[in-house]
Amino acid sequence: LGAIGRASLYAHACCRGAVVLALSAHLGRDELSQEYGCAMRELRSLAAQCGREGYIAEGTTEALCRALSPQLAAEWAWWLVERPELLEPTAHKLLDTSVNEMLELALPHALPSITLLGGLAQRGVHRRGERGRQAGEALRQV
Repeated sequence: LGAIGRASLYAHACCRGAVVLALSAHLGRDELSQEYGCAMRELRSLAAQCGREGYIAEGTTEALCRALSPQLAAEWAWWLVERPELLEPTAHKLLDTSVNEMLELALPHALPSITLLGGLAQRGVHRRGERGRQAGEALRQV
């Protein structure tokens, strides 16, 4: 997965954002586990590659996540409801910040889609499935 994010064919922010999110899903594991270690290694490698390419000023996971925040933000906000166990490791290990600061970074990008889904859910339109039903809870927590 990390190799895909480093390939020039997938250098677009949307692709890299998807790779970062997929690898971040493994950060809820024990820090001593092979799965966690592999995910962090791939995330650091992707950040270093982006730094060498000039996509980000520094080749750190923090700089990468901040550059990709428009692609990552909505998913981070949904994690409040769907995967709260990932918020703290993502904030601390990838952004070197608190969960609150990570969510403040995410809100400008995430709030419009959550609000729209919440409004549709209140009107009985559940085209977006479970997320439409969970939008109200996400808004309350944000």
